[in-house]
Amino acid sequence: LADLLGIEGPSIVSMLDRLERDGLVRREPSPLDRRVKLAHLTDDGRALYAKVREEADAFRAAMLDGLDPATLNAAADLLEGLRARIGAPPGEGL
Repeated sequence: LADLLGIEGPSIVSMLDRLERDGLVRREPSPLDRRVKLAHLTDDGRALYAKVREEADAFRAAMLDGLDPATLNAAADLLEGLRARIGAPPGEGL
């Protein structure tokens, strides 16, 4: 999860601690690897996710409304190029 989000492991643990304390996630041991904990959304977590997702989708639609496909494609290409450069080791991709 930390690698996927690009966040240090201890930061993820702190975040998950807060989410679990707030009743939004629950953690369980992995049945395959005792060193691994699996995080699952609770019903409250799923409800909050659905609300945030709906609001984010509406915001995204409002921001992109009226932009032509060529402009959107150019912006997507630019952002993908920047993402690749940010993730590249120093000196690569520049």
